[in-house]
Amino acid sequence: MTLAVRGGALALARCRAPATPSAADVGESADVGRGAGAWRGAGVGDALGMAVARRRARGARAPRPGQARGAGGPLARGPETRSKMLVAYQVALDVIRSLRPVVEQMKTLNADCAKQLQRAASNTVHNLGEGQRRRGGDKRHAYEIAHGEASEVRASLDLAEAWGWVLPDKEVRQKLDRLLALLWGLTYGPARRDRS
Repeated sequence: MTLAVRGGALALARCRAPATPSAADVGESADVGRGAGAWRGAGVGDALGMAVARRRARGARAPRPGQARGAGGPLARGPETRSKMLVAYQVALDVIRSLRPVVEQMKTLNADCAKQLQRAASNTVHNLGEGQRRRGGDKRHAYEIAHGEASEVRASLDLAEAWGWVLPDKEVRQKLDRLLALLWGLTYGPARRDRS
C-alpha cells in the first residue's frame, strides 16, 4: 500500500511491488524515466508498484501514513502547539528588534554584558527554530533551552538595572514577559504534561 497525491489530496492505493526488483525496476534500463511511454500497457497498480520498487532499490523510504512528503516529519502535532511555536518565534524576533538600542547603549557601559545579552537573545531564536523541526524529547529540550536563554536576557536587563545603568528597556521587558509566558506554555503547558 502506498500514498499517492492526486488533485491536492493524499490517496491510498493498493499496488503490487515485485519481491525482487529487476534491472528495469532500479533504473538500469534505458526505458526507465522516459515518462508514461516507459510503462505503456501497464496498469496503474503495476506502475505504482514499480515506482515503489525503484525508490526502495535506491534506499529511499516511502512516506508513512500521517507523514507528508517533504514536510520533515509526521503531521501529528496539534494546531495549538504549532500556533504557539510560530507566535513565540515572532515575539522572540520582536524582542531582538527592540533590544537593538539597548545593546548599543550597553556596549558603551560594558561590552561583555552587551555581548552576552546579544548572544542569549540570538540563542532564543535559534533554539525555537531548531525545536520546530525536532520531535519528542528533542523538541522539548530545544524549547527548554530557548526558555533558559530568554530568562538570561531578562537577567541581563536586571543586572544592568542593579548596576545603575539607565537603558531604554521598558518595551523590551513587556515583549520579553510575553515571550517567557509563551515559552513556559511550550515547555510545561498541558500538552507537554500529558506526554510526560
